Amino acid sequence: MKNADILFNIKSRYKYYLTQSVEVFRTYKKAPLNILLVANTALLAGKDDADNLNTAYIDAGFIAQNAYLYCASAGLNCVVRLMIDRDEIRKTLGFDKKMYPVAGLTVGY
Repeated sequence: MKNADILFNIKSRYKYYLTQSVEVFRTYKKAPLNILLVANTALLAGKDDADNLNTAYIDAGFIAQNAYLYCASAGLNCVVRLMIDRDEIRKTLGFDKKMYPVAGLTVGY
């Protein structure tokens, strides 16, 4: 495989994932259920903020995986969204800096 072929393959995958992301943004507002996963970093025992955020993301991954498994067993679709507007969420919900919106889960048919 030539370098140009590898680059084309990477661009094709990026375009596919970008297209999928746009479709998710178009449809998530219409979904019957959106779940917001929020970490209270004040309760985490990491050595610094970066350590606490790593823990929060790992925990959110466990939660998302369980949600996916339940949705699959119930015949529902589930999408994890990491591209969320954290500052807008904090402002709208009145969160302080210790409350960190980690991810969104969109559940639908």
